[in-house]
Amino acid sequence: MQNVKKRTAKVILVISHCHIKNHRSSSLTFQTNNRRTVSLISYHTLNSLHLGRTNVSHAVPSWPKVHFHFSGTSPLFHMPPPCSIMIQEHHFSLLQRELEKLRNDIEKMRSELRYEVDKLTAGQRLDLNLERGRIRDELANQNAETTNLTNKLDREIHALRAQIEAAKYEVIKYCIGTLVSISAVGLAVLRLYT
Repeated sequence: MQNVKKRTAKVILVISHCHIKNHRSSSLTFQTNNRRTVSLISYHTLNSLHLGRTNVSHAVPSWPKVHFHFSGTSPLFHMPPPCSIMIQEHHFSLLQRELEKLRNDIEKMRSELRYEVDKLTAGQRLDLNLERGRIRDELANQNAETTNLTNKLDREIHALRAQIEAAKYEVIKYCIGTLVSISAVGLAVLRLYT
């Protein structure tokens, strides 16, 4: 009988572990999974005990019969069959493929966005260079105009200086001529009276 209990304990541990492992990924709540596990354990315990009784000599008194009634509300009713697990695996692989497709789409959009940003940046850089060249040309034209005006002013200033020098020489010449005339008249008058 102890051998049956040890086997039962091992079977219960293996079955409960497998059961929880299979239903961990399902959308059922923790309480529902616990109830299922407890139901399975009690079922397997009673089943193992019943098997142990059938393999033991008939000298042992018989155990009461246990009847199980499975209805639509039983926690075991919702256990996924192996084909359901295969469907879940197929669904999981479809989700993985869809995820990979979405990743590829995101990467493609990222590269397109990078291309558009680079194109926009290159366009702005070109516009900036054109504007810089236009401003440089305008500054060169203004610099040439300023240089022309400065040269023109310098020529006019030199011309005015030349005219002033000529006028100064004329005034000095007239002054000297006047002084010479006055001295000549003065000498003439002085000679007349002497």
